[in-house]
Amino acid sequence: MITQIGIKNFALIEDISIQVNQGFTVITGETGSGKSILLGALGLVLGERADLDAVRDQSKKCVIEVHFEIQNYQLKNLFKELNFDYEDETILRREILPSGKSRAFVNDSPVKLQELKKLGLHLIDIHSQHQTLAIGQREVQYKCLDYFAGNKTNLIEFQQEFRLYQELKKKLLGLIERQHEINQTHDYHLFLLNELDEANLSEGLQEQLEEQQQQLSNVELLKEQLSRAIHLSENDDLGTIDQLRETYNSIDQLSTIKPIYHELAERIKSIQLELEDVVI
Repeated sequence: MITQIGIKNFALIEDISIQVNQGFTVITGETGSGKSILLGALGLVLGERADLDAVRDQSKKCVIEVHFEIQNYQLKNLFKELNFDYEDETILRREILPSGKSRAFVNDSPVKLQELKKLGLHLIDIHSQHQTLAIGQREVQYKCLDYFAGNKTNLIEFQQEFRLYQELKKKLLGLIERQHEINQTHDYHLFLLNELDEANLSEGLQEQLEEQQQQLSNVELLKEQLSRAIHLSENDDLGTIDQLRETYNSIDQLSTIKPIYHELAERIKSIQLELEDVVI
């Protein structure tokens, strides 16, 4: 809660200090008496944008300082996160210099405005006349109910248990997903195993399949060279030795496809050489 507000050289205010007691405090006054100025000063100390035009005497420094009692606010972790020095009686101060620059302090230590805003969200709630409609929102009603029922301890325990529940639920979903992936992998491997069993594989089958694949990959070459060999054997315009020589050349091109073609080519070559010896 706010315990003291000090304002120097801001708008219509030259220098005032307001003590705020425990309980319900009301500040009233006619239009133009300065009520909005107090709200503007609180906004500055909570990190709102500073405007040099709001300074009463622009040749002097403007200082706004607010004291808070925060021992019941449970803000030690937030102070640690923001790297602020924690005090049960925390002092926020905002200064606007004649140059137009502004500085912010928490317990006399300089801080950044963005960090000051994060802290301010936990210190003050400023409501306009229309914001009272928020009481109709479920979240606000829950907060009010918890506050007046004194459910702080129960709420903290519930939040801790709920976070644990969410972590465990996330782990469970991860395990379920992992189990699904394992089942898919198992089914795929089982399918492959069944395919291998049905293939009835035997020793030497791979070599046979590779040989068949080799022939099928070169089917056009086989067709061309074998047709040429048959045509040469039926060509009466060539002599026998020339027929054998050309046939050998055709069949020899198939030697790498299947061993039998190499053997056939060698036999043709042998016959050719024997005929050449006879002719000589």
